[in-house]
Amino acid sequence: MKKSEWSDHELEQLLQQMPKIKDHRDPRDIYQSLSLKTKKRRAPAWIVPSVATLAAVLLLFILAPQVWQGNFQDSALKQESKDVLDNSDKMEMTKIMPDDDTKNGISSGHQDISIMAAPAETAIYEEELDEQQVITYTIPDQNAQIFVPVSVLVPKNSSWVELYQSQAEKLTEEQWGLSDYFPLNATLSMIDEKTMNIDVPEDHVYGNGSANETLFISILEETISRNENLQKITFSTNGNPGIMLGNYGERFEVNKPETKKKSYFIFRPNTQNSPFIVPGIEGFSDIAAALESMRAGNVTYGLEPSIPAEFVFDINVSSQEQLVLTFTGEEQLLDESKYVYCIEAILLTAKEFGYKSVKFENSPITQIGRFNMENEIKVPVAPNKVILH
Repeated sequence: MKKSEWSDHELEQLLQQMPKIKDHRDPRDIYQSLSLKTKKRRAPAWIVPSVATLAAVLLLFILAPQVWQGNFQDSALKQESKDVLDNSDKMEMTKIMPDDDTKNGISSGHQDISIMAAPAETAIYEEELDEQQVITYTIPDQNAQIFVPVSVLVPKNSSWVELYQSQAEKLTEEQWGLSDYFPLNATLSMIDEKTMNIDVPEDHVYGNGSANETLFISILEETISRNENLQKITFSTNGNPGIMLGNYGERFEVNKPETKKKSYFIFRPNTQNSPFIVPGIEGFSDIAAALESMRAGNVTYGLEPSIPAEFVFDINVSSQEQLVLTFTGEEQLLDESKYVYCIEAILLTAKEFGYKSVKFENSPITQIGRFNMENEIKVPVAPNKVILH
């Protein structure tokens, strides 16, 4: 059929021009007449389902692309969700499952990257040495009350004293919240394998007042104690033996002192950095007393407790080589930084008393940071590792 060329408006105008038609029948008669005609002309029974079927086919034809696309997207979303869950499960397993290959109570480090980075330890351990050696500097805090040992790994291809001087120039004490003390205003040289000489200029500041003198000697004594390369430090001024230190008079040398056995605490001179684990002020003759002091800290010197209240254990000192700490069985520990610092403080304190390792028994958790709590853990080589640039 040819499509009508009349517009809706033109048809409407045409119908309005046609003569009016009036029907004088009663509306009920009209309704009855129409009903009878409708009954007589009722469609055969097969037509209704056929029409419904045809309508359904047409509707399916129209909607099929959208339905298919929707189903495809839904399947893709389901598959993507499944992949995410599968990967999440795999990574969660990576996070909680320790490496089977552990050494000296410390994970070997050959684990896949996990969702959350494990808490980092602060000290230097034996397996890190390889072809390197350790230099430890003793740096005073800003009040010159606390001595913070800071350790760096250096290659073995240079002399110890050359490395000690060169690395001292890279120290960033003020960024760490400590006193800017290094490098020393002096020339350092080795007299023999175990003796270092410090040659100062005539106008050196290390003898200006008793506080400066005491700090200078204390730092050097700590330096000797913490570096196995040294047994003695000698002094000279402009090449002449000795140094004038006011209240001390003229000093010619400092020998390795008899070290006090100290407990270790958490020290945060700069809250933006990781804390330092530092020795306290007081010395102890009994490791049980030293460990107990680590639960209290020292507010006067800004030393925080290093052993949390929930870290409860019994102490066994029957071995001279290994300290054994047995948990009571009621602890709820997590793989968190504060427990990593706690373990390191205990290890460093044990080292002060001559122990080579610490064994934690009946631990409620298998792994804390890099420490496998089911194996013995060797004490660190040196505290507070820093990387200098």
